[in-house]
Amino acid sequence: MSSSSVEQTPEWCLPTLEQLPDEPLWRECNPGTELYRVVPCDGHPLWFNPNDKANPADANQGGRFHPLESVDGTRIPTLYIASNLEAAIAETLLHHLPEVPPSKPYYLEMQLVRKQRFVKFRVTNPIKLVDLEGAGADRIRMPCERVCWCSRAGYPTSRQAASLLHKRYQEAHGIRWTSRRYPPATCLLIFGDRLRSPEQVLAIEQPALRELHAPGCEGYPTLERALVEAGVTPIA
Repeated sequence: MSSSSVEQTPEWCLPTLEQLPDEPLWRECNPGTELYRVVPCDGHPLWFNPNDKANPADANQGGRFHPLESVDGTRIPTLYIASNLEAAIAETLLHHLPEVPPSKPYYLEMQLVRKQRFVKFRVTNPIKLVDLEGAGADRIRMPCERVCWCSRAGYPTSRQAASLLHKRYQEAHGIRWTSRRYPPATCLLIFGDRLRSPEQVLAIEQPALRELHAPGCEGYPTLERALVEAGVTPIA
């Protein structure tokens, strides 16, 4: 067979609203589920980022799915959360590790970690999520490697994807995907305009803000393990 007869695969692009199916693959976080996030030590456990400053089209600002803007231009508050502490650490403290290995070791300044705490939640009411894992991603034509696991250069596309899903699926409280660094742990993005009373859905386990920066702290063994596994050297 000549090379000219080989069918060319079309370049991927985001589907339009009209191309999205009537129903995604729904997943629910059911009551009793434990979830985790890492927040600044002076922050509120249920703080939603208002996303009122950064430019969604600028890959150098914000995070993967924020700032999030609705299709009509309204900014949507967002909250990230994970199914275990390892994933929460990886998606915050280790989020900016370079993809191309540098000539020197990776370092994490522990003075930055000292300014962070982790929060443990227990779900008290179901959270309805658009699934971006496996078949769920296939169903809506949004491959994980393009939307959930892409480099920072692809963040504007990730934000556009979240905006489309927010618009198309009015019942969605958010989206979920598999952690790139800690599969099969899952990460969630909650839409602040859909979860009107988050404290009635996410109960904060006490103590609300838990330390993880030094030996003896509750979260330190998990942090230490994550650093070792990622090949990151802690420095003072």
